[in-house]
This record gives sequence, structure tokens and C-alpha cells, in this order.
Amino acid sequence: MNQTENILIFIILSFVLAIILITKKDTIPPRIKRTLAIFAIAFMLLSFGLIVYSAFSLGS
Repeated sequence: MNQTENILIFIILSFVLAIILITKKDTIPPRIKRTLAIFAIAFMLLSFGLIVYSAFSLGS
């Protein structure tokens, strides 16, 4: 697998995790919801960082 493919898969999965947490927020227990939300925020921040990194390294 190429590094770009790995980055793309990570970005897609982090967005899917965030969407699942938003849509199922009423059925997830509060204690687990908080932990999953923290992980989702961290994954989303890392995803945006990888998007910016990919955009800057596109010309290289």
C-alpha cells in the first residue's frame, strides 16, 4: 500500500467515526460517549493535519 492510500483510509475512517458518534449519541452510554468523543476529536485533528501536510507536499 502506498502512504497516500494509508492517509486517505485514516481520514475516511476518522470522519466515519465522528459521523457515527453524532448520529448515535442518544444510544451510547455517557461514560463511553465521552471517551469516544475525545478519540474522535483527536482523530479529526490528526486528519486535518494530514490533509494540510498532503496539500503542502503535493508539489514535491
